[in-house]
Amino acid sequence: MKFEHIPMLLSELTNEIKELKAIVENKLTTTPEGYEPDTTMDVQEAAEYLRCTPDNVYKKVRSGSLPHYRNGKLILFKKKELDEAIKVKPYKRKFFK
Repeated sequence: MKFEHIPMLLSELTNEIKELKAIVENKLTTTPEGYEPDTTMDVQEAAEYLRCTPDNVYKKVRSGSLPHYRNGKLILFKKKELDEAIKVKPYKRKFFK
């Protein structure tokens, strides 16, 4: 590498950095295909989603079995957290040794 080549190499390196920066910005600003952002639901929407009555949703909120957020008197749920809360946990049978 000669001193005379440094400006040309620097220019090429600058262009490559610009291309990489554009790729990263594109990845950060676009959502992946099929991604559904975490939606927020009120009690009625959560009841429809869980296929139960609003009274059941209120009971589960009081018992602490449904994760929720409060905004004054308004109770809100995140769909992702409801999915986790109602996920069936596998039963592991314990065998005696």
